[in-house]
Amino acid sequence: MRLAPLLMLAIAGCCGTAVAADDPDVWPNPGTMAVPNLSFKSGTAGDDEKYFYFHREAVSFEKARSEIEECAAYSADMALNAADPNYIQFGGDPEHLEGTFISRAYRSRGLVGRIIGGVVNDAVLSGVARENTRACMAFKGYSRYGITTVLWNALNTGTPAEVVTRLAVIASGPKPQTEVLVP
Repeated sequence: MRLAPLLMLAIAGCCGTAVAADDPDVWPNPGTMAVPNLSFKSGTAGDDEKYFYFHREAVSFEKARSEIEECAAYSADMALNAADPNYIQFGGDPEHLEGTFISRAYRSRGLVGRIIGGVVNDAVLSGVARENTRACMAFKGYSRYGITTVLWNALNTGTPAEVVTRLAVIASGPKPQTEVLVP
């Protein structure tokens, strides 16, 4: 599963495997990245728990990019529930799974439960990815700043490599003029 690019940051709506360009040696040029204007009236950011970006004083672009990738990787390949068995002998019972979560899930969820679980699972995983990124980036000394939903969407437009590059440009660029949020 691939986390949305920003959930990888937290980030931002960002879900799945570690962020990397198709060719790991080819990254977008940070000088040509379009970065939206992040200055807006304080208090208008909206849902700061969901939409935010990071910044750290005196950090290089390369260091910021590698730390964003590292923090996103902590949420890669997350799974809330163990996978259901994909093969059970006709007329058989998953006896070898007796008492395990897989056995309980196999017997109790049913079709409707699996559909509901799929919807809830994605929402929970997105939240966990955001929290992982927040904790990791705070540990690395980054400050967190709230952002509007529109700006969030603008930051997360493009390939995963473009998104990470854009976020690294912001993280290593000039200090934002908006209020720092509690990690």
